[in-house]
Amino acid sequence: MDRNPLFGLFNPRSVAVFGASPRPGSVGARVLANMQRAGFEGDLIAINPKHRVVGDIACHPTLAAAGKPIDLAVIATPAATVPGIIQQCGDSGTRNAIVLSAGFGEGGGAGAELASALALAARRAAVRVLGPNCVGMVRPWLGMDTTFLRAETPRGRLALVSQSGALVSAIAD
Repeated sequence: MDRNPLFGLFNPRSVAVFGASPRPGSVGARVLANMQRAGFEGDLIAINPKHRVVGDIACHPTLAAAGKPIDLAVIATPAATVPGIIQQCGDSGTRNAIVLSAGFGEGGGAGAELASALALAARRAAVRVLGPNCVGMVRPWLGMDTTFLRAETPRGRLALVSQSGALVSAIAD
C-alpha cells in the first residue's frame, strides 16, 4: 500500500535545506540550527553551491549531489532561484517542499510572475509546496522545526495552523 502523498511533508525521514549557510542570522543558518536544536533524527542535508560544510553538516551543491533520497526540501534562497530548485526536487524524486523565500505574489509585478513560475514548476515536477513566503512548520514530537523563528516550540497538546507568520511568531515568542 502506498503512503499518503503528504507523508513526507509531515513525517520526513530526510530533510534538505536549500540556502544552508554558516552566516549567522541568515534564514538558512537559522533553519539548520532549529532542526538540530529540535533533535531531528533523520538525515539533515545542507544544499548550497557556495559552501562545502555548514557547521558540522556536509554541504552539497545540488540535491542530486547529496546522493540520497529526500522526503522534504526546505527552501531559503532568493525567489528567482525557487522554480529551478523545485524542478531539481522533482528530478531527484523529492515530492514535498516548504518555500520560506519571499518575493512572490505578495510583491506584485515581477513577484506575481515568479509565483506563476513556481506553480508551473511544481505542477510539472509533481512537487507539493507549502508556501511561498511562509514561516515553515514545527512538529516538536518529531524533532522537526523548519522555521527561522528564534523561540523553541515546546512539546505539548496544542496545534496551531495559521496563514499569518506574524501571529505564529508572536505566539511562539
